Amino acid sequence: MTHSHENRHGWRWWLDRWWVAVPLTFLLMTGIRLLTDRDGGLFDAAMGALIYTALLTPTAIWRRRKDARALGADPDRVPDLDRRIQKEDVPEDPEERREMAVLVRRREEQLRPTGRWGLPVTGVGAVLLIVLFLLLGEVVAAAVVVVVAALLVLVALWNRRLFARYARLTERLGATSGTRHDDMRHRA
Repeated sequence: MTHSHENRHGWRWWLDRWWVAVPLTFLLMTGIRLLTDRDGGLFDAAMGALIYTALLTPTAIWRRRKDARALGADPDRVPDLDRRIQKEDVPEDPEERREMAVLVRRREEQLRPTGRWGLPVTGVGAVLLIVLFLLLGEVVAAAVVVVVAALLVLVALWNRRLFARYARLTERLGATSGTRHDDMRHRA
């Protein structure tokens, strides 16, 4: 079913296709490996990136399919609904509203488990890695860890905004009674 708000020729639609995301992930990971591993060559970076890509791609596809099963929708609908959640664009169609309400609840549940301990544990791990790399004389690797740790702090702050967005959407969707959501918990 094609929805009027979908743009099948926009760049985001193309990024939602696995056959576009896989080469982009491979190239991105190869670039990261080349920047962080000064001793290895292009072949080593490509092989490491291939391993990362082989792990990340099936995980992303599995998550999308699991979300689609919970929604009772096609897996191609999940990225579109995610974008609509980001824009807080509440659909008029009751079925789309139900799908969006279920997806909002799922996204909240996915963020909650690490809410209290995720950032402190990551911070301790980052400090230990920075100290280890500096003791080993790997200044570039320590700098990369500092940058990644700073990005993770930004992600934690972003998650606070996400929770506020989810609360607003839940209120606007009138998604307090989750009969479909309760059925989803028993199946998953």
